[in-house]
Amino acid sequence: MVSEQGSLTEKVKQTLSENAGNLFISSISAFEIAIKSEKGKIELPLPKIHNDPCDRIVIATAMKHHMIIITRDKTIQQYPNIEILWD
Repeated sequence: MVSEQGSLTEKVKQTLSENAGNLFISSISAFEIAIKSEKGKIELPLPKIHNDPCDRIVIATAMKHHMIIITRDKTIQQYPNIEILWD
């Protein structure tokens, strides 16, 4: 993870730095991060209101990019700082 840059080799750090505008992350990586959060291996800056890791990815993405979530899920609607469109 980027927060663990000390564990990256100098070659990896240099390559990442040189290609910063052309980096892509697999969508499965977001799922893996959510699973690691559920297992307590990493901590995400997201309140643990919802236990579904896929929904937590949707919520975190919406928060990060100021997006509206269209859902009737009352649990998702409990998160602060997100906009829900349903009613």
